[in-house]
Amino acid sequence: MHSTKPDNSTIEHIDEENALFFSKYSIDHSIDSISWITSDASFIYVNEATCDELGYSREELLSMKVFDIDPYFSENMWKGQWDLMKKAQIGTVETIHISKEGNVIPVEITYSYLQYKDFEYVFSFSRDITRRKVVEKNLRLMQHSIDHSMEPAFWIAPDASFMFVNEAVCNNYGYSREELLSMKVFDISQDFPENKWNDLWNKVKQQGSLQMESKHYTKDGRIFPVEISLSYLEFEDVQYIFSFVRDITERKNSEEALKKYTDELKHSNEMQQALGNIVNSSPMIVFLWKVEHNWPVEFVSENIRQFGYSAEDFTSGKLLYGEIIHPDDLVTVQARSTEFIESDQTCFDQEYRILTKSGEVRLVNERTFIQRDEGKIEFIEGIIVDITSSIQSNGFMRLQCELGNVLAFNENIQETYEQLLELTLQMDPFDCGCLYIVDTSTGSLNIVAHKGLSSEYIENTSYYNSNSLLTKLVMMGKIVYKDHSEICAMTATESPDEMLNFTALIPLKYGDDVIAMIKLMSHSQNEISNDSRNSLENVASQIGGFINRMISEIELQNNVNDLQGIFEALDDILIIVDLEGCILNYNSAVSRRLGYSAEELIGVNIISMIPHKRYLEAARVFFNIIDEEISYFNFPLIAKDQSLVPVVLRFSGGKWKGQNVMIGISHDLINEI
Repeated sequence: MHSTKPDNSTIEHIDEENALFFSKYSIDHSIDSISWITSDASFIYVNEATCDELGYSREELLSMKVFDIDPYFSENMWKGQWDLMKKAQIGTVETIHISKEGNVIPVEITYSYLQYKDFEYVFSFSRDITRRKVVEKNLRLMQHSIDHSMEPAFWIAPDASFMFVNEAVCNNYGYSREELLSMKVFDISQDFPENKWNDLWNKVKQQGSLQMESKHYTKDGRIFPVEISLSYLEFEDVQYIFSFVRDITERKNSEEALKKYTDELKHSNEMQQALGNIVNSSPMIVFLWKVEHNWPVEFVSENIRQFGYSAEDFTSGKLLYGEIIHPDDLVTVQARSTEFIESDQTCFDQEYRILTKSGEVRLVNERTFIQRDEGKIEFIEGIIVDITSSIQSNGFMRLQCELGNVLAFNENIQETYEQLLELTLQMDPFDCGCLYIVDTSTGSLNIVAHKGLSSEYIENTSYYNSNSLLTKLVMMGKIVYKDHSEICAMTATESPDEMLNFTALIPLKYGDDVIAMIKLMSHSQNEISNDSRNSLENVASQIGGFINRMISEIELQNNVNDLQGIFEALDDILIIVDLEGCILNYNSAVSRRLGYSAEELIGVNIISMIPHKRYLEAARVFFNIIDEEISYFNFPLIAKDQSLVPVVLRFSGGKWKGQNVMIGISHDLINEI
């Protein structure tokens, strides 16, 4: 019998075929997009993931070129890019791809250059990094926020050593970062020596978080009281405590002064007056609030005048404390106050903006004390301190305050648009820019404000239709920072002759919807620092809500104007009176029929416009209408020339400016008699 065992050459041939099969199968079914590209930018191979990501069939992609899906590698730029890849051999780049449906996909591409049988190719892996971009932005924002927080922040290891400190720690404690990273908690804390550290660590670890008061040392030996917030966390099997520290020297002084003032108040009118003068001449304003909606004020120190108000404005009930809190902060303050009032805590802090009597925006710190008796709240004491000046030393916070002032003062929407753009242009490196509003009916971008650009440039870029690449990028809600030459390559409307170096496209959102865009540019610089980038993105995140509110108010006012126009266009007489019969408003038909001006009718009782001999009858009928027994008021009205105008008013109940009223409408009967 003959053996059927294959010889070695046959086995090698089969193994080679299997290897080729598995290699091709792996590439075809990889979750990453894979493609082979030739020197003229043509695709000669794409895998299934590439087709799925871009929405094209394999046949369509094999008839396309790189610049059909990647606006950053235009046809003019391709040769230079190919030479760079050929020289580097392997490398990684970040760019964007445009799908068949027009979606913008940020990608990271890893490429390899090779030659095979006198032909040149680039083999590329492409990975969608949308999620990574979001994470990177959030991490940058978080790091920036911690690094530039006005409050000292520490990362602490289990052995009490400092693993990270922010700039505020160095500034407040007088040490360099290098010195602090070689120190431990008990080097700066009076209350937690080395033998107590393990107990504190275990307590924070068990509870998850802890808030406490202590005393800290500075490098020059100064001791100051602090409030410490400690949070325990584990990351990649490493344990940390994250700590924020607040200097409460002023608060302790205020509490001590207030306690002394309260104690001595019982014993001496002279002391009462003296301490009252101290409080009233200090920056700390003392309040006593009722636990009611918008916090009615029972007492406020006279130094409330620093905000333009008198104490009587509040204690008389004319003004509630909640009415001076900035509208954009009120809901947050109400929620936070309710949370603490319903808890067992006796004091808490919060920061928010208030409006002075002149409309200026000020940032305050509020320290609140809840006085309870057997669980029942008796009253709430509060000390507020204006911290605007210290906060404004930070450029970002100064910009926020200026933003608040613009929107608090300005009722002219065009002027507001221009000031919003002006504010964002305070960020380096930008010196010119435009503000666009999204047309909700067409999806296009329309310019509403600009600065620092030529009239020709503005004319060419005043409008982007909904199908333009720039509009699609903006509507994705992602901020784009690019060389202006790359923006020019993406859209024919951008002019390279404007001598612009750097551009930022910043979508402005309300909720999940993009409602506007700011385009900021620089003639002189080619990049933006991380500090400016994060500050700009923080401010931009607030402007969208302000713009949406302005647009809503304009639409509301237009609706009111439309209704007023309809109201005035009626030929029928229409009169609005209160429940006593006094005229609150009326349409122009009343003036035309009766000849009175507004000054002559507003506030006049409708009964007084009836002939004298029918007063009692008219009054009885009117009050029957109030009681809904009848609805018609059939009496002639006395015109300004003393003639009688026969009318029949049909009254029904309604609301006018928040009060109950009666609304009467009637045909003039002169032409019907």
